[in-house]
Amino acid sequence: MKLLPLYILLFFVQYCNAQSRRIDSLRTAADQTANATARLPLIFSICEESNAMSNKDAMYYGALALKLSLQTQDAGTADAYYYYAFAQQKNGMPDSALQITDRQLLQLEQQKHSEERVYRRFLHLKGTLMVRKEQYKDGIAAFYKLLNNSERNKDTLYQLIAKRGLGWVYMEINNYPQAFRWSHEALYTDYYGTNEKEHAVVYSNMAAMFNNTNRFDSAEYYGKKAIQIARRYNNLVALANALNIQVGYLMATNRNPQAEQSLKDALEIRSIIGDPYYIVSDMGQMAEYYELTNEPAKSIALTKQAIDAAVKYNISAKLPFLYKLLARAYKASGDLDNYSTTLERLISLNDSLYKKNTADALAEIQAKYDVQKKNNIIIRQQFELTRQNYLLYGTTLLALLVILFSIILFRNFRKKQKLRMAYLLATEKQQSYQAVREAEENERKRIAADLHDSLGVYAASIASNIEHIKYQNPSAADNTIHELSANSQAIVSQLSDTIWALKKDSLSLTDISDRLKIFIQRIRRSYNNMHIDVHENIIRDIQLSPSQAFHLFCIMQEAVTNALKHGNGNQIIVDIQSNISWQVTVSDNGKGFDTTGNKEGNGLFNMRRRTEECGWAISWSTGDNGGTIVKISPLTTTN
Repeated sequence: MKLLPLYILLFFVQYCNAQSRRIDSLRTAADQTANATARLPLIFSICEESNAMSNKDAMYYGALALKLSLQTQDAGTADAYYYYAFAQQKNGMPDSALQITDRQLLQLEQQKHSEERVYRRFLHLKGTLMVRKEQYKDGIAAFYKLLNNSERNKDTLYQLIAKRGLGWVYMEINNYPQAFRWSHEALYTDYYGTNEKEHAVVYSNMAAMFNNTNRFDSAEYYGKKAIQIARRYNNLVALANALNIQVGYLMATNRNPQAEQSLKDALEIRSIIGDPYYIVSDMGQMAEYYELTNEPAKSIALTKQAIDAAVKYNISAKLPFLYKLLARAYKASGDLDNYSTTLERLISLNDSLYKKNTADALAEIQAKYDVQKKNNIIIRQQFELTRQNYLLYGTTLLALLVILFSIILFRNFRKKQKLRMAYLLATEKQQSYQAVREAEENERKRIAADLHDSLGVYAASIASNIEHIKYQNPSAADNTIHELSANSQAIVSQLSDTIWALKKDSLSLTDISDRLKIFIQRIRRSYNNMHIDVHENIIRDIQLSPSQAFHLFCIMQEAVTNALKHGNGNQIIVDIQSNISWQVTVSDNGKGFDTTGNKEGNGLFNMRRRTEECGWAISWSTGDNGGTIVKISPLTTTN
């Protein structure tokens, strides 16, 4: 089956439809401008849209930007070199792109970073190139350097990009705790979404990591957000990545037809933007899909095309996977001759890679050995020089040690006596505490059962009777019945939340976060214009007692409700941070909080009472850009 002509046809159809109005407008203006100096800014603006155009166009305009910049001796020559190097990366020429990048970084460093912004762009490009070349250590170094520079210059955009890059590298080497940490850090850096279009890649990476850890609900949540943002900003690269990642959770939930369509859509977009590295990867993923769905003929045809492309563009890192996939497809189709030939090719390829890696490893070991050998010689010389002094110092030191040892023995004896007394007191205190705790636990379970068996039944009965009245006599469903119905439903919801907390021995911050999400989903339909997001950076999932968990949930619920009713904004963000300690922040972009007023309603009074009862701190403040920020944390946390 010849699929390549189909992809070429799709390329031209999609290419004509995918170009944004902005690019078309800039092209028209550039074509109508004859003066090179006036034309150059228009070409630069077109190059800024490289992620929404084909690789051929990116290369054309990148080269044109460099040509015009050198011709006019423009101050933005470094920018022109960046656009040209970026285009080379898109066209599968990472070595050429890296040469330009290293040369420009060196020149900019010699100029004391006179052009900080373009310096940061080249650092980002270098980190990306290193990861593509599987040189992860150098990639991490580049992204850390970018992070330090952007923090020093208070550039939040490139702080986000650097943290996103670090999350990507750690994801590639399967270090998911660090990958999640840096991805959350990236989102937290852009707390209010000023650079929202950069979030698509972060959400895609998080969806991929959730796929790999079999948390498919979360993967779908972040995958959909990535697709929405990529489409909103016409970022074809991010969109293709998100569509490919979508395949994972679709197949895991037995939605194979949608998964196949997502693969096809991603491959069509890759054909538009023309990045060989990702095209080969996507073709391999689609071929694997055909092999898993018992269509070996399609898998064989597509894998062969992917191998040809990988050889053409020197993408050797993908060849072992592709040959392994081709061998499986041949075996599935019953073509044992080609299966055997492909296995021999795979073994040969793996042998050459092994030899290369072994040679590199030996060279590295030899270099370390040479350095260690020189250090040992220096240490031996120093030892010979100081050996004579050791004999003199030794006698004096021995006498001091005898005296010191005697003092330590005496102090240890006294310390053990004190510790023994303290242990006896602590044991007695612990026994008393355990007895009280067991009594509280029994009482808690009894209250939960009573609430469920008594008030819960009556509240549900009230709601049922009201519905019956409305059905029998619709004209009687006046405001009083409506209010009574709403109140009875609120009783049922409140009882559900209370019993949820009381029935557990302990609850984690993740449990509380999940319960809050259920509450948000329940009220979301009443506030269609309000965007409510929950951000989690839970490195250590701290456990709370049932009463503490219930108080924290009620405080968060009240904070969200206040923002909905009184904030007059359109966005609410709940941020949950947890490592050694924890902190919960509820913020909105509304009119802010009057910190000079003396009046405090029942809601704020109850929130303050709950935090005091649990030994926590709560504060209200107005953000730099407006809106109200509510923070809850233990009293020992430094905010």
